[in-house]
Amino acid sequence: MSVPKSAASTRVTLRRRWRARSHSLDPESGRPLYLQLADVIESRSRSGEYAPGRMIPASLRLAEEYGIAHMTVRRSMRELRERGVI
Repeated sequence: MSVPKSAASTRVTLRRRWRARSHSLDPESGRPLYLQLADVIESRSRSGEYAPGRMIPASLRLAEEYGIAHMTVRRSMRELRERGVI
């Protein structure tokens, strides 16, 4: 029989999971996650990790990789289009 977790315990667990999944995004930074992700993707694109003319990973895969909501990834993609990166 499991004991319900407190809200504080759940937040700590989620933070640990977050840090384990991604070292590039910081949910406590005050900068929106979609902008942080857009910066990471732009950096990867400029470094050649995401080669020109090749598709970047699907938004669902990025959401899973970074432990963020799918809609946050979609907003990042919109930001990258506005920047002219994709």
